[in-house]
Parts: sequence; C-alpha cells; structure tokens
Amino acid sequence: MIRKCPKCGAPLKENDNFCGSCGAPADAPSEERPTSHGAADSSAPKKNGKARVVIPLVLAVLAVVVVAVVVLTQQGNTSTSPASESQPITLTFVTPNYNEETDSKIPLEVKGNTTAGAEYDETFYVSPSNPQLEVPLGTYELSLPASPLMATGDIYTLPEPVSLDTESMASNSEDAPEVTFEAKPAQDITKDDIDTAKAAAQASGFDADRIEALANLAVRKQTASLYGGILDNIKSVDFTPKGEDKVNPQSYSYALQDINGDGMPDLLVSADQDYVQHYCAWVGSPDGAGVTQVEVPGDLMTRNGYASSLQFLLSGSNKGNGLLLSQVLNSGAAMSSTQRYVVRDGALVADGDPILSQTPGQLASEVLQESVQLNFVDTDDRSPLDAFAKGEDASETANDEAAQRQGQSSQPSGEQSDDAVSAAKAKGLLVLTGTIRVVTGNDALDLCEGLGVLSESDVDFFRKNDDIYGDMLAATYTLFVPDEPQDLAWMEPGEGLSTRKTYVINLEGDLSSYDGQHVTAAFDNSKSAWASEANPLGKSPTCSSVEVLSVG
Repeated sequence: MIRKCPKCGAPLKENDNFCGSCGAPADAPSEERPTSHGAADSSAPKKNGKARVVIPLVLAVLAVVVVAVVVLTQQGNTSTSPASESQPITLTFVTPNYNEETDSKIPLEVKGNTTAGAEYDETFYVSPSNPQLEVPLGTYELSLPASPLMATGDIYTLPEPVSLDTESMASNSEDAPEVTFEAKPAQDITKDDIDTAKAAAQASGFDADRIEALANLAVRKQTASLYGGILDNIKSVDFTPKGEDKVNPQSYSYALQDINGDGMPDLLVSADQDYVQHYCAWVGSPDGAGVTQVEVPGDLMTRNGYASSLQFLLSGSNKGNGLLLSQVLNSGAAMSSTQRYVVRDGALVADGDPILSQTPGQLASEVLQESVQLNFVDTDDRSPLDAFAKGEDASETANDEAAQRQGQSSQPSGEQSDDAVSAAKAKGLLVLTGTIRVVTGNDALDLCEGLGVLSESDVDFFRKNDDIYGDMLAATYTLFVPDEPQDLAWMEPGEGLSTRKTYVINLEGDLSSYDGQHVTAAFDNSKSAWASEANPLGKSPTCSSVEVLSVG
C-alpha cells in the first residue's frame, strides 16, 4: 500500500516522517477532499510549488529595472545637455555721455537659435558696470532695439546687429564682441527715436517721472538744434509780407517763448529794415515731432509812426497763450491799442478785439499785468538756445531778466560797476546817472512844471479837462530824472533818432522797485519813443530797454 500525505495526498516513502511537498507530518490526520475532482486536485500542488519559486525571481528582476530607471532619471535631472547649457557672456560697451546714476538702462535684444534648434528671443537691460548676459549655447544676433534716455539729452544711433556664437566662444575661449554706441546728431532725432526709448525705459522698470523728464530733455536738445539751424540760415528766410515790397533786413534778432501753450518754447525772429521790424515764427513740438514754421500776418510788425512793442501774454499758469502787439500812437491824445495773436491752423491770427488804453502813451492796465516784454537778442548770441537745450525755461529766464530790470537782484558796485559801465558804452548804450521816481499823473504834472518840461498853463489845461485826462492823472508812472538835463537822441516817429533836451524819461514801470534811489542806468535809445505833449509828461521820451548798473 502506497503511503500518502494525510494533508495534500502526495506519495510518501516508507521512512518519510514529513511530506516532501507540503511539509506536513506524515502521520497528520487526512483532510476530506471532493472525490469528483480527484484528478485535478492531484496536479494543483505541483503548480503551487512552482509559483513559490518563480514569484520571488520576477519581483527581483522588476526591482532591478525600477532602480535603473530611477538612476537614469536622476542622472537626467542633474546633468544638462549641451543644448540647454547657459553660457555667460561679458560684453564691452563704448557709451559716450552715459551716466548710470541718472540714465535708463541699455536694452539689448538677443535673438536666434539654440544648438538644439529652439528659437530664442530675449531682451536684457544692462549697464556698462554690469554688462554680463547668460544665454543658452547657440547662434544669435545681438541688437539695440532702442536708445537709453540720458540726462544729457542725447539719443544713441542704433548700431548694426552683432553676431554671437556662444558655443564657439565657450569652446575656444573667445572674447565677447564690443558694442559701440554713438550719439545721434540732435537735429536728426525723431519722434520715433524718443518714443521707443521711452518704451524701453518703461519696460526696464525705470521711474515714470524720470522717463518723462529725460524724454523732455531729448526733445529740447533736438528742438534747440533745429532752431539753431534756422538762425544759421536766417538770411535765406523771406520776411516780406504778402503783397508788399521786398524786405532787405539790416539786422536780425530772436526770442524764445512758448506762444501756443504746449509747454515748448517757440522761436520768433525779427528782421529789422530801417527801424521797421518784420517777424517770422516757428513752433516746436513737445513730443519730438520737430519744428514747423507758422504764417505771420503782415500787420504783425512795427510800423514807422508808431512806438510799438511785441509782448508775450501770460496766463494764470504762466504758460504761453499768445502774442501781444501793442501800438502806442503818438498823435495828440490818440489812445494806444493792443491786439492779441494766437497760433491757429498753422498761422498767427488775431484773436478777439483790440485792447484799448484809456491813457495816451501808456498801455492798458490788463496788458501790463498779464504780459512781459519779449527779450530779443542778436542771432549770433546762442546763449538762450544753450540754456533752453539744458532744460531751462525760457519764460522763467525772461521773467528773471525782467526782475533784474526791476531791481530784484543784486547790483554791481565798485570795480564791477565800472566794468558794467564800460561794457554798456561799448554796446552803444546811453549811460546816465539820476534818480528814479514813482509818481501819479498829478505829481508828474508838478514835477514836469518844476523841471521846465510843461508850462503853468499846460498844467492848468490838464487839470481843468478831467473828463479827458482824468485816467492819465490817476495813473502811476515810473520816471528817471537825470542829474542834469541833457541833449539826447531818442526815436522820433517817422524820422528815426531825434535829439532834444531830455528832462524826464518814462520807464513804463520796469524799475519801480528803485523808487527814490539814485542809480546809474544804461538805456537803449533805439528802443524808445518821444511822447506826445498831450500827456502829463509833456514832450518826454519813453524807453523800454533799461538796465540798472549800480545804485548810489
């Protein structure tokens, strides 16, 4: 009889104490098993036995594969292929007039392909002290998409793109290329140059207020250069009004003032022919669009027979909003008038009704309060243009000069005073000593009678006709009384300079702050006029260009 394992039914040898298949004791009680599946049951233990050997082997093989994958993955994550390696590049810059403390950063665009064939386009914002870029290995073009904004007002010409092969540089230890910038001629700067520079500065994170300030300097430098070019060729400009005879000027002068209220000073040029001034005007664009000549009407000039002045009209914000042409008539008791002109549709045109004075020989009070005499200088004197290009406000400069004329700044003395007198005489100016008096019209009558300018009957006539001369007598006058009456030449309507005895000089209020003080003053008698006898000053000259040289 064949012994079988009481547990699994496997055959047992005669001396087996344990089953070789399941390890059960040979004498363990047998388990009941279904008789209908005996054949199948006898083969099952063999398959189960094989599984115990195979499963551990499969698990071991899988473990090796997983470890290999993990190792390879980790290696892939820690090592960088040549296509993605970053290559530091240190550039050399040549940047004239650039100041890192005040100017916006330099934009550099790197555009091309990596060694793996991927497209690359990146803009860096650098400075000469920090000129390092870090880009993937590849072949690129390095270009300057816009100029930085600079405190000098310069704008760079955009250089040609520079080729970069970073892989070759890395393997051969080649030096990075030199990037050379050149300042663009100011007159060639365009609105697009300034707009792109502003956009780049904004993209770099530069301060917004600083961007506007530097852009304004660039525009001013451009505009000043364009104005300078006009002055260089001023003799080729036609100053002849339409329908009039050809003008052949003997001299030219210019003034800078914002006449259209856009914040940008404009250029006015006066051409003088036989003491008659003809004007041309150019307006500058505050956004860098350039300079445009505007048409000037034929009546905007100084005529013979008139003592006229061209003035700048101030608004409450101290911005320009027009020009004033004041014509002071010199015939009896005729009243002076002032016409306002504004820039409209490319031309200076009359705006509103003329402002009439109620006092012969003196401008209306609203004109005096809201305007300032324009400061015209010879076209060879470029100091106003230089100041304008540096950002100094032309209207402020004019007001400062007016303040100096009114004695609101310190005056020279001693040797400086002597030098000032010599310089004034060298310019052909009249240098006189005398006392400045601020008086009403009534007091002026008494003064002029005492000096012999007016007779007693003249004074009585003025005071008896208060309905005609009341405003004149109530007006305030700033007068210069020379130490001694002198025969001096002043402008005579229609006759040029005319010499008469001078007792009193009307200053039109310019030096009222010197009231009661003895001064030495320089007068430009070409900017003057003899007044009518029909006023409290009698036949006394008025001068609009006076400078105090010393006090005391």
